[in-house]
Amino acid sequence: MSSEIIDSIRDWHRKRCFAMENRKRADLSLGSSLRSWLGWRKDLPDEDRKRIATQADQLIDCGEKLAKGKPHDLSDTEEFQNYGPIILVAINARKLTDDFEKIAHKEMERLAKLLPVWSSFGESIRGFGAVSLAVIVGEAGDLNHYSSHSKLWKRMGLAVMDGVRQGGLKKTSGKDLWIEHGYSPIRRSRMWNIGDTLMKGNQTGPYRTAYLARKDYERERAVANGLTVAPAAKIPAKTRELFISDGQIHLRSQRYMEKRLLKHLWQAWRRAVPGMPELAMYPLPVSHRYIDTPTGAVSALRGLPKGRIRRADTKNSDAAKVAEVAIHIVPKGRTGSATSKNTNAAKVAEVATSRLPKGQMTDATSKNTNGRKPRGGQSIHAHKAVGQLLPHPLETVS
Repeated sequence: MSSEIIDSIRDWHRKRCFAMENRKRADLSLGSSLRSWLGWRKDLPDEDRKRIATQADQLIDCGEKLAKGKPHDLSDTEEFQNYGPIILVAINARKLTDDFEKIAHKEMERLAKLLPVWSSFGESIRGFGAVSLAVIVGEAGDLNHYSSHSKLWKRMGLAVMDGVRQGGLKKTSGKDLWIEHGYSPIRRSRMWNIGDTLMKGNQTGPYRTAYLARKDYERERAVANGLTVAPAAKIPAKTRELFISDGQIHLRSQRYMEKRLLKHLWQAWRRAVPGMPELAMYPLPVSHRYIDTPTGAVSALRGLPKGRIRRADTKNSDAAKVAEVAIHIVPKGRTGSATSKNTNAAKVAEVATSRLPKGQMTDATSKNTNGRKPRGGQSIHAHKAVGQLLPHPLETVS
């Protein structure tokens, strides 16, 4: 990895963030002033406050269109004739900042594409652009400086420490504990934006598939714990502790997906370093293999909690593809023996391998699974197609 490229990315990232903050401050200031001029007050009824806020947004949108030379229906109204000049002044004053932000965006994209990890990993992932990679590098620096993916999680605000997620400490917690957590809300928000884009754009890829599977798992776990899953607006305030909102389920699932992405990125980055640790050798998902997912593979995957990834060779056509996707996530400690009657993994393994030719499946115990012992002394029984299916070691994602 070129340290010069990384330093340049971090420099442009800081400049872009500065421009973004200036733009945000200007927009908030204009919106606040315009609402005040239109008569907004805290003591007004909610309906009146919402009406004034909507009117202010429409006037600003009119100014944005006119500044670009486009017509707008409100341009001849009395309100815009009154407030239009100051709106246009604020928008035109922001133009230099907007232009610089675009320049920084393009430069970060260009530099990120020069990193070896882009061509070997990032480029093939739908929903993960070069700018997203540049933002991670801008915030975390050279990923070789992190001895494990867990430390990268902590840098980006995704770690869990002593059972408490970063940012989840109580306000009464001591300063030493906050310092130990090292949580940055701004850095976490940038990683959230990357995850949101990935979740929406990955389509049938491994990351959205993992997100959907985790979402079902979180729902099942909440119900098992006696909680009711409901939209936040329908949760009664007096019995809030008996509910969990759909939004919380979504955020937990997206967080899980973001951690997977960072781990795989860290692994791909470390592959370029001689004498890499064992963790960097674990197989990475190849996103383009998931584009033509066979019908039923994603639904077979849903409901399985976090766990292990295995990859299949495509020589066995549809059966191999189903196996590749359907056992993409298997519960920890339950990896895929068809003789296990009470596990989701067994059901998925049965469906995924039912179409493979006879005589190709063998039982691999935990002692001979690719020469590695499972973590935590778990007993793992994995079906393995000889020479073709699942030739890679298991990968644990916590």
